[in-house]
Amino acid sequence: MGTLADRRAAGVHGSLAAYEETAAALVATGAALDRAMLYFDVRPSERYETIEFRVADVCLTVDDAVLVAALTRGLVDTAAAAAQRGEPAPQVRPELVRGAHWRAARYGLAADLVDLRHCRLVSAEQLLGDLVEHVRPALEVNGDLAETSEQVDRVLREGPGAERQRAAFQRRGCIDDAIDTVLTATVP
Repeated sequence: MGTLADRRAAGVHGSLAAYEETAAALVATGAALDRAMLYFDVRPSERYETIEFRVADVCLTVDDAVLVAALTRGLVDTAAAAAQRGEPAPQVRPELVRGAHWRAARYGLAADLVDLRHCRLVSAEQLLGDLVEHVRPALEVNGDLAETSEQVDRVLREGPGAERQRAAFQRRGCIDDAIDTVLTATVP
């Protein structure tokens, strides 16, 4: 499992107490004005007894938001089950995670993405398929497997919202076309 120092070096707090220690140090040193300014991708909520995933918080459609929510719940349930079995959390250097985030933000699903488990590039289709398989038991328990699989297929086929907006703009070079894409997707 590694020591607490090993987990911290890998960017894993390892416990709520370790997270609280880090949060207090960031506020005490002025690196954050308050705890609401702690910009971790995943963190305990300051208001609710929940975990906040702050990676993909803007979706073009309700279906996109439902997909993110189902995968997120599947990840949390899968990680909680692993922790209850005493399995150690994966240790991945924060720099590698940031690099994978940058690549995903820069290229979206149009290019290969970083598989952090094996430190290699794989197709978006492969990585999303592996993610669904990883959380499959949780998706099945929650009754989310069929809908999640369908929505992953849709996103792979149509592209994510940002990609669809860029494509609309590029057809004629007109921002109104991108705006129309958003309106069509969001206004009943």
